[in-house]
Amino acid sequence: MREHGRFTLDTSNSWQYKWNDLPLEETILGQKWLYRYAIEEVMTGIPTVDSIDLGNNETAPVVPNGGIVTITNSKTTETTNLTVSKQWKTGSGDLAGNSDTVDYEVTFELQRKERDESDPVIVTDMSDLDGWETIGTYKLSNTSTGSVSEGVYPATLNAWSASMTGLTTKEVTIQSGTKTYQYRVVETKVLKDGEEKSVDIYNVTYSLNGTTVTMDNTFANEWGVELPSTGGRGTRMLNLTGILLMSLSGLGLIMRKRKKTAA
Repeated sequence: MREHGRFTLDTSNSWQYKWNDLPLEETILGQKWLYRYAIEEVMTGIPTVDSIDLGNNETAPVVPNGGIVTITNSKTTETTNLTVSKQWKTGSGDLAGNSDTVDYEVTFELQRKERDESDPVIVTDMSDLDGWETIGTYKLSNTSTGSVSEGVYPATLNAWSASMTGLTTKEVTIQSGTKTYQYRVVETKVLKDGEEKSVDIYNVTYSLNGTTVTMDNTFANEWGVELPSTGGRGTRMLNLTGILLMSLSGLGLIMRKRKKTAA
């Protein structure tokens, strides 16, 4: 089939182009020639329907569909699922029991950035600081349950886990061409008994198995790790200790005065 011409469709021509007076048949040197026409979109990387045959043969309509051809482009999207699992470990590396985590709650962010097609879809590298966009914030606890609509992707929650489906890994559109994405999760907050703790003292580590990211927290010696200036339990303990010492000193002075008076 011989190419008759190439034409551009965009908003400037309302995505339409019209041909007039296309010959359907000709007689040349006494021989009758029937012509067939086909429309095919040739933009690379954009999904489209197959070539559309306007056709002409002895039995087919001369111009099917009233001579109007519609080329339909569909947005192509590839997706993945993601499960986030939170584990708590003791100082010896053993998994903590549920009763040990009942007073805790953690918050994590789902982050996304554009990637090269050869790059992995889910990563656990926290050293990469460029280009990441937070697209959802979620909370996990010992009693997490139900569904939440936080950010771009809703999550189904269970005890210390969250599952998300349909995360876009690749999309192809006319406007933007091809874009590919990768994802990671970042723990940003720890609460104990409603009091915010520094994430750093729990030595958060991340591991990936398939499409499951596991965030491991190690229980900290919170009474010994927190500095007095943080206003945590360390401060309260020092205050209580100071008050007790002052009380004992005051009691000693009173006792000595009574002895002197009695003498």
